Amino acid sequence: MENIVFSKMNQNDFESMKKIICLFKEWKDIQFNDRLNIKNSDFENKIIEDTLKIIDILGERYDTKFWHPTKEELNEYWKKWYKLTFEEKMIESKREKSWDFDSWIDAIVSAEIILYDLIEDEGNYKISLEQLAWPSGGIEAMENLIKIYDGEIIQNDMMFL
Repeated sequence: MENIVFSKMNQNDFESMKKIICLFKEWKDIQFNDRLNIKNSDFENKIIEDTLKIIDILGERYDTKFWHPTKEELNEYWKKWYKLTFEEKMIESKREKSWDFDSWIDAIVSAEIILYDLIEDEGNYKISLEQLAWPSGGIEAMENLIKIYDGEIIQNDMMFL
C-alpha cells in the first residue's frame, strides 16, 4: 500500500476532501469489484451524478482551481501544441499548470489505483491507496486533489516513471 502524505489543511477542508475521496473510492470499488454486475451505462450515470456532487463540494474551488477554457482558448492551445517539437513537448508537459475539470475526473476514473482512505495522521493527512499500473495517470490527479485544497505534499510513495 502506498501513501500520499500532506499537510496544511483545516478541518472543514479535510471533511470536504474526504467526501470526494469517498466518491472516488466508490468508483474504484465498482471498477475492480462490481464491474461484471453493473451495466456500463449505470456506471457512466453514476460518474455524471457524482461529478455534479464534486462540483458542489468544491464550491468556488471549481471556478478558481481548474482551467475552464473557451473554445477559442482550447483551439489556440492545440495549435501551439502541435507546432512544438518532441523535445519542446516534453518540457511543456513538465510545467506546472491547472487541470481542466473533465480531464481531472477522467484521470481519476482511468487510473489503475485502489483507494483505501483519507486519514489524519500525527498532525498530517494521508491518502492510502494501491497503485496497480506504472505509469499511472492517477498519481498526478491524486496530487492535484491535494493542491486544490492548498495542501503541501510531504511524501508520495507512488511510483513515477
